[in-house]
Amino acid sequence: MQSRNDTAGLFGFSFQANAGIIIMLKNIERLDSIRLEGAAEDIELKLSDGLVICAQAKAVEQPYTNFKNVKSKFYHAIDSLSDASKKYGKGIEKLIYVTNSPDPLHGEGLKQLIDNDTYLGFNDLPEETQNFILNKIKEQEADVPPEKLYIY
Repeated sequence: MQSRNDTAGLFGFSFQANAGIIIMLKNIERLDSIRLEGAAEDIELKLSDGLVICAQAKAVEQPYTNFKNVKSKFYHAIDSLSDASKKYGKGIEKLIYVTNSPDPLHGEGLKQLIDNDTYLGFNDLPEETQNFILNKIKEQEADVPPEKLYIY
């Protein structure tokens, strides 16, 4: 008999909803609306000045012991955030990759900067991590302006 258990899907959606709440609260003063499963991204905030914040949420069920897929999740997020960037163009304020992994780029210089409440802009990242991300953006031919990229 085929299993119909979707614990992983429920976990992912719960993570996405909670991430949306946190991002919403960080931007509450300018918030016009929030949408989960938006037109282009997992989480989309429309701000009162017309700008948009888009976030791609990628959770790991065992974040402190399972690092085998964290880089591939980041690569998928870059592709998705690129689509959001193309959709909203200059209207994008931030493109956020949000994860629960304490080492979201496993081995690329972020682990020492991450705790449970970390919000890093591209310019806050170590140079080696910036170079890694820039190379991935270039390899994937992604439309992700680095200055708008954040890791939560």
